[in-house]
This record gives sequence, C-alpha cells and structure tokens, in this order.
Amino acid sequence: MSFPGALVDAATGESRLSATRVVVVATRGGGYGPGTPRAGWDFQTPYLRAYFSANGVTPANLHVVTVEMTVAGIVPHLAPFRPMAAESLARARAEITALASRPSACANLVQPTG
Repeated sequence: MSFPGALVDAATGESRLSATRVVVVATRGGGYGPGTPRAGWDFQTPYLRAYFSANGVTPANLHVVTVEMTVAGIVPHLAPFRPMAAESLARARAEITALASRPSACANLVQPTG
C-alpha cells in the first residue's frame, strides 16, 4: 500500500522513485533461494520487485539482499544448517557493503517527514 500522492509528483504525474536506489534487506528463517527445495515458495522477492517496479523504481536501482536460515542458531533441528546461515549472512554483508560504497544515482529521494 502507498499513500496517495506520496510516490507520484502531482504536477507531472511522474514517479518520485524513478531515480531512487532502493535496497531491500530481507531475512528468512528457512532457505528459499535458487537451488533450494523451497525456492518456488519465495513470494517475498517477486512481490517486492513487482511493488517497487509498479511504483517507478527501475530494475537497475532495485536491489534485494536476502539472508537465509536465520533461525538455524536457535532451532535445534536446524543446527546442521548453521554453516549455510553463516555463509548467507557473510554474503549479504558483502553485498550491502558493496552497495553502500557505490555512489548513489538518487536524484529524487523521498524523505520521511514528521
């Protein structure tokens, strides 16, 4: 859901997000990434990509970073997946660091108010 007028410039009808870089960091208790048995169950990533694309964020400016198996450290029967969880977290941290070190092409940042 969006607030009317928040994402579209009333004067031009253009998206305020067209030049905004969006980084989504999503955590998952299980493994839903490509190649996993539950890869087809990932509704989160396609939904977020569709939402931001429909609101004017270009594919080049939309980055979805996922961390998987986040509950492996606390759920006993997932203990064998702890190395996978650590690898997923390390990969996400590296990706976020790389994104943060790139200059932003954002020209029309939507700033929170209040």
